[in-house]
Amino acid sequence: MSVLRRVRAVIRPLADPCHRRNPYLPLCGPPPTLTTNHTDWEAFRAYITTHIDLHLRIKQRSKLDDATHHFTILPQDAPWHSSPLPRTPPAPVHATSLHIRNLVTDKRRARSRWQRSRNQCDRAICNRLKRNLQSALREARNATFTNYITSLSPDDTSLWKATKGFKRPQVSIPPVRTSNGSWAKRDIEKDMAFGEHLRQVFTLLSSFHPHDLVVSVSIGVPCPMSLPITPFSPAEVSAAIARLNEHKAPGYDLISGKMLQELPPATVVLLIIFTTVSSASLCTRSCGNLHKL
Repeated sequence: MSVLRRVRAVIRPLADPCHRRNPYLPLCGPPPTLTTNHTDWEAFRAYITTHIDLHLRIKQRSKLDDATHHFTILPQDAPWHSSPLPRTPPAPVHATSLHIRNLVTDKRRARSRWQRSRNQCDRAICNRLKRNLQSALREARNATFTNYITSLSPDDTSLWKATKGFKRPQVSIPPVRTSNGSWAKRDIEKDMAFGEHLRQVFTLLSSFHPHDLVVSVSIGVPCPMSLPITPFSPAEVSAAIARLNEHKAPGYDLISGKMLQELPPATVVLLIIFTTVSSASLCTRSCGNLHKL
């Protein structure tokens, strides 16, 4: 479980209609983000203050979509102008020696030559280079292990890190008993035992409750009667933004809680615009295209 917590994955839908059972593909890697650890938040707030548009009309639905689009694009453009460019990663350093890499290249060439010609002489050369490569790899592993052992010292934590797993108890896998009382030894027997157990546990409820009909009728009502939604104030939006968690994953627009909390404190124009736009959408009972996303 500790390994899965350190792995970050992005779930993307597959465009291939043939994948019916697994329509989503997990891609391991860092998630996309607009800000970095070196983002200049003073420049972030200054860019928003400079490019704020105060003349927005929200009486029409198209104008409401334009105002929402403006509020979404402006916090996305600000991090690009307030964050430095990412550094170019250094060139990878080969841990394998040049001698071993040359042996690998020679062995691959000899194997390709033997696969094309099927000559016994080429086969003998390929086997000889293969044995030489195995011997060189064995010597390199022994030399690496010898250097690691000789570098351990009781003065630092290196010796403790090397021996901390020696006394760790071995976790034994408990045996599985089937329904007839015998022990499941093979994998297929264990699969059948677990499948039978899950089939008995996860069963559908056969009883019919009288309230089920009332609930189904209430759900099928096209427009249930309810009181109009009360518009919220900028103070409520400001308090909700202050309670946001900075480490929560952002939405499709990549606007994180940290970006909302770093909005200009002196100029709450964006906050008022966002509150007005949201209140207008609630009062008119119409949701814009960007809100539907």
